[in-house]
Amino acid sequence: MNIVIMGPPGAGKGTQASVIAGKIDAKHLSSGDLLREAVASGSDLGKSVKKVMDSGALVSDDLMIDLIMDVVMKLVADSKGFLLDGFPRTLVQAEALNEKFADAGVQIDKVINLDVKSETIVQRLSGRRVCTKCKSVYHVDSLPPKVKGICDNDGEELIIRSDDQEAVIRQRLKIYDDSTFPILDFYSKSQEVFQVSGELQMDEVTGKILEALS
Repeated sequence: MNIVIMGPPGAGKGTQASVIAGKIDAKHLSSGDLLREAVASGSDLGKSVKKVMDSGALVSDDLMIDLIMDVVMKLVADSKGFLLDGFPRTLVQAEALNEKFADAGVQIDKVINLDVKSETIVQRLSGRRVCTKCKSVYHVDSLPPKVKGICDNDGEELIIRSDDQEAVIRQRLKIYDDSTFPILDFYSKSQEVFQVSGELQMDEVTGKILEALS
């Protein structure tokens, strides 16, 4: 089964995709992980990715799609499905990826959208704290350290990352909303888009996704 999982930053896409992939024997394809794995592989495609990343530029849509297709075609050869997380992020990307899939005879079986209110996302992300040394992640509400502002592991200070500032989060959410609704509309023209509440407990969200996939 081939699945695209969507949702705003902080919705839990990566966590859910990883869990679901294990339950349905599919591979979790995270755009960030794919880039890192490509560079580490030393392949020609990986070298192209490394060159772009080393320059500080953004990886182009074409290169990202080539990277996805390289992995997807290996999965197809092994008769294995995938869960795609973190791509596409724009309508242009969705259309281009869909065209490549169609040319290769690859079909998206399900599209899952994790629906989470903006205020919930702000609360989740703005409450994150990160250790300056070991990079352990805490949350002021759901996973607080034993001593406020101090890492349990090494006693170092916990900080708020720049992209976890409330103003930055709200801007990211606006960009997501502006770019994502057209993608959902695009997919809904050819198949059902399953809306799953990301406000539930993690295991409940997993259960709802599995119901949608059955």
